[in-house]
Amino acid sequence: MAFVIAHEWAHHVQTGVGIERVQDTPEQWNELYSIELELMADCLSGAWTLDADTRGLLETDDVDEAINFTVQYLGDPPGTDEYDPQAHGTADQRVQSFLNGYEIGFLGCNQTI
Repeated sequence: MAFVIAHEWAHHVQTGVGIERVQDTPEQWNELYSIELELMADCLSGAWTLDADTRGLLETDDVDEAINFTVQYLGDPPGTDEYDPQAHGTADQRVQSFLNGYEIGFLGCNQTI
């Protein structure tokens, strides 16, 4: 549950700094394809999780549970084009983005697909 809340919080942060989802080719610094926006939100969720962990707020299996939840429920269906306007990324991409944030922190969230 915390992963999903952190992901949605990340979208709030993205909106606050002016990052936008575009349907066509991004032309400005703040424009991202859907998949880039979503993977960045996953990474920011990982960064939030790292912060929570350093504060002693996580239980032993929390990170593993977030990864397992992502693998089981959150990846795009096979065959989804990465430039689909609703693409969020494969389960593997989403897990890797989360782990980038968790292992590196905010600086791990510079997304490229």
